[in-house]
Amino acid sequence: MIYVQPDKWIPAGGMELEAAADYVIKSNKNCIVIAGPGAGKTELLAQKACYLLQTNICLSPYKILSISFKTDSADNLAKRVEKRCGKELSRRFVSKTYDSFAKGIIEHFRMAIPEEYRPPIGYNIATQDDIKYLLSQYKIPQDLENTYGIHEISDREFTKDYLVKYKLPISNNGSNIYEWLIKRVWHSLLNGELRLQPALTFPMISRIAEYMFRTNPYILMALRMTYKYIFLDEFQDTTGVQYDLIKTAFLGSDCTLTAVGDDKQRIMAWAGALNNIFNIFENDFDAEEKELVMNHRSAPRLVEVQRFLSKAINGSETKIETSKNWKPKDGVCENWIFEDEIQEAEIVCEYIKTWIEEEKIEPNDICIIAKQNIDIYSKYIVEKLDEYNIKARNEGNYQDILSEEITLTVLNIIVLADTKGSPFEWTQAMDFFTLLKGYNNGLRDDKPETLVFEFNSLLVDLKSELDNITSAAMLKNFVLKIVNYFNVNALKAVFPQYKNKKFFKKLIDDLVKYLWEGYEKSNNWVDAVADVKGVDSIPIMTIHKSKGLEYDTVVFIGLEDGAFWSFRNQSQEDMCAFFVALSRAKRRAVFTFSNLRHDKYGHQRLQERDEIKTFYDILQESQVVEEITFAQPKTK
Repeated sequence: MIYVQPDKWIPAGGMELEAAADYVIKSNKNCIVIAGPGAGKTELLAQKACYLLQTNICLSPYKILSISFKTDSADNLAKRVEKRCGKELSRRFVSKTYDSFAKGIIEHFRMAIPEEYRPPIGYNIATQDDIKYLLSQYKIPQDLENTYGIHEISDREFTKDYLVKYKLPISNNGSNIYEWLIKRVWHSLLNGELRLQPALTFPMISRIAEYMFRTNPYILMALRMTYKYIFLDEFQDTTGVQYDLIKTAFLGSDCTLTAVGDDKQRIMAWAGALNNIFNIFENDFDAEEKELVMNHRSAPRLVEVQRFLSKAINGSETKIETSKNWKPKDGVCENWIFEDEIQEAEIVCEYIKTWIEEEKIEPNDICIIAKQNIDIYSKYIVEKLDEYNIKARNEGNYQDILSEEITLTVLNIIVLADTKGSPFEWTQAMDFFTLLKGYNNGLRDDKPETLVFEFNSLLVDLKSELDNITSAAMLKNFVLKIVNYFNVNALKAVFPQYKNKKFFKKLIDDLVKYLWEGYEKSNNWVDAVADVKGVDSIPIMTIHKSKGLEYDTVVFIGLEDGAFWSFRNQSQEDMCAFFVALSRAKRRAVFTFSNLRHDKYGHQRLQERDEIKTFYDILQESQVVEEITFAQPKTK
């Protein structure tokens, strides 16, 4: 391998970096990077990985560990690094989620975990229903301080606020009902009591991993000797449990940490995201703070609205610059006011039809967002779009399928079995095939043509079977044949999440369901796969699901008090959510308000915008947002 001298290194892909990004990429100090929407957070991490690997500053065989929140974010960064610096170097770039990192650690070093907290082999992932069930079964000791009866305790509140509140080991001196329950639930889940199988929640898994690092210096040393550079993505959403894990693992080491995030997009407080996490990290790790000010995504008029919203969130002016690729007056941001949902659906869909036909915008470059209850808020719009033969769907229903390697591989193999002229699917499926066969049979060093021949033989065999599928049951058998060919044990070894039998079964069942629905509509397997992947379909999602994504046009349905019903109690988080929704748009953002809207119970309610008047004041103050009131059509 020929490495580049650090002073000769240039950004991969011909990227032009702003000064702060260039500094962070080449810095050997701990850094916290404040980066707004469109600033290129993922690209910064990818370029830093390339710099460290291509110059061998990250000395071989040391690795880089990147930790993201979502599986698709982790996969996206890994693929970007491979594209930027090639397969050989990218093997030393490990991209995981917090959950997969912690789970992999405790399963690899399971016998080093103190016995009281050592999970058995093959434990499941605990669900909220498991914890609810346990709380309903316990009998509280009479001498225990019990201000509230156990049946008055919210199982969700207990799971979120109490179960993993404390580091392990848990004190034996529980003096109140919550402390007693914490210890009991831990014991019950680890040991499979009360008719449950042994199971852990992901935060519990992180607590165990942190405890192991804290009590076993040899494993901690092995971790630090493996990973010399650590990337932390979407850092504003880091929970207390996750930060404790990172702090125990790397504080005081010679590892270099780079954390990136944006406090204006902190929308996970409900899930335990720490307040003031940037300052905490900066103080603990003696980190330098740098800010990226360029928004490469949004047009200038949209960026102007973002500036005003940023000021409202942070209380001070935020410097945001726009890309030179835009003209100064580019961008559209509008409020559309309707009498009811029917009129809203008719007008919105007429515009969407025009955007697709006249502006030549691809359907999947238009996104419909709602704060919550998206099936309710988008119901009439979906029905109207269907009249125009425009597909739209709730992306949340497909999220698990489209973020998992095994289901994506099955989809790719179906395309290849039906038609061989698909280079993208071939590359993706072959990479997966090589990984699994190499892991399982030691074939990684075989000649490439050996695996290619084996893979082609599999496709020939599957082709004849695919042509004869006439029912969902036959399709399920076909899918299971592919899964079993790869060997379920090998899958579980490489992808630990598949050890959860309920999750894996649901994944396969959902894949078969949606794939068969697509086939029944088209009678064509390639089209059925495209239907599952959402090709030529308008995505509909919540604000939380939209995070990290971008679209030419965003239509936010229901900028109303009813959608932001908790604004008075969590105004800061809702302001950040509004900021996330606005900043998904590259060129056009539209917000709708309907005077009348049905609630989840089917009752039509009068809508207001008094509680969220702040949003409308900010939009008006920006002086670039036009409010359009659509007149109610006259009845004949």
